[in-house]
Amino acid sequence: MPERGWVLYDSHCPLCCGAVDCFKPLLRSQGFECKSLQSHPEYSLEEMRVLRHDGKSYGGSDALIHLAGFYWWATPIVLLSGLPGVSPILRGLYGALAKRRHCVSGRCTIHATHWGGGWIPLALVILLAPSVKPNLPPWGFMCLYAFSIYTAFKFWTLWRALGTHSFSIARALGYFFFWPGMDPVPFSKNAPMGAELPQLDWPFALGKLLLGLVLVWVIPRFFPGGYPILTGWTGMIGSVFILHFGSFHLLALFWKWIGVDVQPLMNAPHRSKSVTEFWGKRWNLAFRDLSFGLAFGPTKKIFGPVGAIFFVFFLSGIVHDLVVSYPAGGGYGLPTLFFLVQGAAMIAERRSPGLKGRTFTVAVLLLPAPLLFHRPFIEVVILPFMKVLGAL
Repeated sequence: MPERGWVLYDSHCPLCCGAVDCFKPLLRSQGFECKSLQSHPEYSLEEMRVLRHDGKSYGGSDALIHLAGFYWWATPIVLLSGLPGVSPILRGLYGALAKRRHCVSGRCTIHATHWGGGWIPLALVILLAPSVKPNLPPWGFMCLYAFSIYTAFKFWTLWRALGTHSFSIARALGYFFFWPGMDPVPFSKNAPMGAELPQLDWPFALGKLLLGLVLVWVIPRFFPGGYPILTGWTGMIGSVFILHFGSFHLLALFWKWIGVDVQPLMNAPHRSKSVTEFWGKRWNLAFRDLSFGLAFGPTKKIFGPVGAIFFVFFLSGIVHDLVVSYPAGGGYGLPTLFFLVQGAAMIAERRSPGLKGRTFTVAVLLLPAPLLFHRPFIEVVILPFMKVLGAL
């Protein structure tokens, strides 16, 4: 008999069996043994279950949180789950994944009419945000809200891809947890392992990461106290170098090396010769992949390319208002206006190709930039966050 209890799982589910094989040694180290849910017909097969010897029982995401409490490295998950409004989000995510659990080892057996369930996590995140906001500082809510929206979109992209592609369990988890891009298809294919990469790629990516660290933790200390906007912008640019240019580039190199043909999310944006090239081919390709699959392709058939472009940038503006203006409590609509300007510039380039060029591109991107990261966001969110990080 196990020391603490049983972990029950669906033994007919390839994803569940693979997870059990992976985590069984960890569970045994804390006194849990695994057993088939089919041996306990009184419980639903739609969720895993933990049965304790003391009579307590936990199901679904609550069972995962209970198990996480036995491992020090999973403490952040336990703390996050205790925040107001988070538990319903986790239960919704678990329930949506459980309904699609048979899709991971092969073609999905759930019809495309069920794809709407992929929107459940995003809807929960948006609806439950007001209940969480009063309990966190603005910078903490911004981080949690941005990460939650990002995770919800990750879930949607994987949910959609499971209908047409086959994923191993390791690849599906790798895409969801360890790759910031929004295109899961490369994780369904095998590329040659140990790909030969340019010798300078690794040090170049590391150099961008180090530059970001300097911009966040060193440069702002030399600014006079009367320049908060300059300090905040320097910190934000540094964070982009740390994440998008540095860390994400290193992750792309790692995945290529082990046989997943992903592309860096930043493709030398400084070389852009048009606004269209900047947003479509060089800047944050995760946004490009998400917006094309989510909005541009479907709306183009209805409203044409011009209407689809405006819709894509309007949607991006709404998302940025949610993670920029909403935590700051001000500047509402300014990020959306910034992205509408970008959409208008792209349409102008389509109709007047002579506008294309570095001067026009730089002007369109930089002049309205204060609309995107406006003063309330810098003063209420960014500067306090930098103080918490020890950068000021």
